[in-house]
Amino acid sequence: MPRQTSKPTENPWASLDAIMAVEKEPTGPEWFTTEQFAERYGLSRRCGEDRLRKMLKEGKLDHWRGTSQQSRRTINKWRVKA
Repeated sequence: MPRQTSKPTENPWASLDAIMAVEKEPTGPEWFTTEQFAERYGLSRRCGEDRLRKMLKEGKLDHWRGTSQQSRRTINKWRVKA
C-alpha cells in the first residue's frame, strides 16, 4: 500500500491551533485581569473575582479565560461591555 503524504503547509501550528480551538489572549487597555481589578479597588483576589463574576452574570462584562502569552498560566481577562 503506498504511503500517503499530506501536503505541506506554510504554518503547521495554524492547523493544530484550529483543532485545539486556541484563542489568542485579548490585548488593549480595555482588558484587565482579576489581579489588576482587585489591586485597583483594594480587594483580595477572591473578593475581586466574586465581584467580577457577579457583574458578568448581570451582563455588564465580557470575559475571556485562557493561557497567558507571557506567563503560560491560565488567566481570566475582563472588559466592560460597550
